[in-house]
Amino acid sequence: MTPYNVPLRVRLLVGSSSRLALAIAAFAAIAYQTSKRSAVESFEGRARATAYSLAQRTTVGLRNQLRSLSETAADPAVIAALRSGVASPAARQVLERLPPDTLQTVALGLRSASGGAVLSLGADLPSWAFDESGRPDTAHFGRLV
Repeated sequence: MTPYNVPLRVRLLVGSSSRLALAIAAFAAIAYQTSKRSAVESFEGRARATAYSLAQRTTVGLRNQLRSLSETAADPAVIAALRSGVASPAARQVLERLPPDTLQTVALGLRSASGGAVLSLGADLPSWAFDESGRPDTAHFGRLV
């Protein structure tokens, strides 16, 4: 049977159906791409806003925390405890006077240059949890574990 022998009604029906199917497929592809792009742009905007908000909060908080830690590290009782390797009640009092942050600090303590704990408040973290890349005579934050 050749295409010319097919009745006109069938040819029109097949032609209309195939055009309609192509149009539906094209619109579906366009809708998928548009919704995908919209979702990615929405997520990117929310991620940027969250990162900016966290950066603002943590930068100020870390700066204040480092300032108070540096002042504490310069206290004579703390220096004496680190030099002798023995924790004194005065050094413990100095550490306990540090202002609390928003539960971000797990442990607070004095560690010798070799990484040994001289005095520890809160959880006793292992020595590998601390960043040894900093100078041993400065206050700094440990690694996130």
